Amino acid sequence: MFFSGETIKTIEEIRFISFVLPQIMKVVILENVRSAYNVGNIVRTADALGRKVRIVGYTPSPLDHPKVRKTSLGAEETTDIQQFNSTHEAIQKAKEL
Repeated sequence: MFFSGETIKTIEEIRFISFVLPQIMKVVILENVRSAYNVGNIVRTADALGRKVRIVGYTPSPLDHPKVRKTSLGAEETTDIQQFNSTHEAIQKAKEL
């Protein structure tokens, strides 16, 4: 697997990344993110990448926070967003996908 800062050297590595990463990274879990604007931006990005968003802790939700809705620019309507009481529960549900 490739990590931040590593250099991709061959076309085979690019093919591997483009095949494997979409299989692995299906869900974005936001735990205790304070900024409504950051949450809105992440929801917008997740929508563009076709990812699901799981919200945990005191992270503001676009379902009930106007600043998040404003920043997400409508992406909250097309993104699968769910709220959980615990991170463990959100991770367990993500593994089921």
